[in-house]
Amino acid sequence: METKYLTLGALLAVISAIFQCIPALFSEIFIFLTIFSSIPIYFIARKQPSIGILSYIISFMLISIISPHENIIFLFTNGVVGLSLGVFTYYIDKKILVSLLSGLMLSISICIVNFIIGINIIGFSIKFAIIPLLCIYLFSFAYCLAFNVLCSFIYNRCDTIYQKIK
Repeated sequence: METKYLTLGALLAVISAIFQCIPALFSEIFIFLTIFSSIPIYFIARKQPSIGILSYIISFMLISIISPHENIIFLFTNGVVGLSLGVFTYYIDKKILVSLLSGLMLSISICIVNFIIGINIIGFSIKFAIIPLLCIYLFSFAYCLAFNVLCSFIYNRCDTIYQKIK
């Protein structure tokens, strides 16, 4: 592993943890900003998947120290989205396939939190049945597709700027 990727991974893990902990540090009004905690994990996972996994774990640990109730949300939603999109984009070129796989990862993690752990991450209680599972997957796919487009756009802009500076 190169030192520059380890350093970048550590920096992006801190940025991700800060974004995830914004509601705990300031106010619950800013809860919508937590979705941006996925972007730093996406960046490093797209560059180097192994460092992306390390950054995901480090972010989770930092969030656990700062705001323990936010760590489950990061571990099973925002972190999974950033990590899966970044890793799948590293190996696969097709956005639809990446979004399908990432949507599957997100829907599995949402089901784990909702049905196994017992935390209503969706906001209300749902029963384990085919139609709710299908709805969760369709939402996860649409969310991952939109987030993939956004993250790819930001990544390409940053990479273009980096190449000009380099």
